[in-house]
Amino acid sequence: MGIRRVSGALLATVVALALAAGCSNSGNGPDAGRLEKSVLSVAVVPAVDSAGFFVALDRGLFKAQGLTVNFVPVSSSETAIANQVAGAYDITGGNYVSYIQAQQAHRANLDIFAEGSVMEPGTQGIYTLPDSPVANLGDLKGQTVAINAPDNILFLLTASVLAEHGCPPGACISPASRSLK
Repeated sequence: MGIRRVSGALLATVVALALAAGCSNSGNGPDAGRLEKSVLSVAVVPAVDSAGFFVALDRGLFKAQGLTVNFVPVSSSETAIANQVAGAYDITGGNYVSYIQAQQAHRANLDIFAEGSVMEPGTQGIYTLPDSPVANLGDLKGQTVAINAPDNILFLLTASVLAEHGCPPGACISPASRSLK
């Protein structure tokens, strides 16, 4: 089951990058089958959702299709989006929420054209060290939870689960800093 999910994400990633490269002119002329662009700058948030991309990169699947993929790690989807809009990257990979927010705020005009993963229960977590005084979600009240970017999917998921356990956004999230407290 897990292998099928990774394979699906891998396939979606390979297809997406091939499509983004404009795999071919559709005619039968001398340019038929040639890539419009064979070298791509691809920024991806190194997260579990991006596993398909990394497997494809590691296994040379892009090279096998005539693509040179120059991978650039980014710390957040917001960073990837801002730099893609500025022309630094051809393709970026990150969470849907940040792309939708950027679109709504008119900070970007990007198309989401391929699904990289589908979130299911158990794909995200809040972790503590074994000797931490935090043993359950209720123990997080008044604590700080680190996230990689404000208002992204991790922020929204964390705010949601904390609200379900008695710590609503008004009490646990500071609007000024947009960090979880």
